[in-house]
Amino acid sequence: RRRHTRLQGDWSSDVCSSDLVVTDNQLQRRETEKLNKYKRECDRQELDFVPFVMTTDGALGPAAKKLVDRLADLLSEKWRVAPGVAKSYIKARLAMALARGSSTCIRGSRNQPR
Repeated sequence: RRRHTRLQGDWSSDVCSSDLVVTDNQLQRRETEKLNKYKRECDRQELDFVPFVMTTDGALGPAAKKLVDRLADLLSEKWRVAPGVAKSYIKARLAMALARGSSTCIRGSRNQPR
């Protein structure tokens, strides 16, 4: 199973009320980049592709939000729980994956080369 992780940040010293707008724009731009990179090959192989973009603090891109909502709906039917319960479960799992990915990028892999 292959994963692609990229930590990308905008470490500017200016913090202002427009940070949320900038983040939304950055997420949409990154989604577009991923679509441009992977969509053609996925179409060729007749695969669906959803650009899943998430910031290091957990903000989701528009396509990722829709995917999480869709997964929550499907899981809530399967598990017979409220959609909010399923969505909370998914978001908790994403938070853990984000923490692991960030740690790996910062500190390196636990596996030692042989």
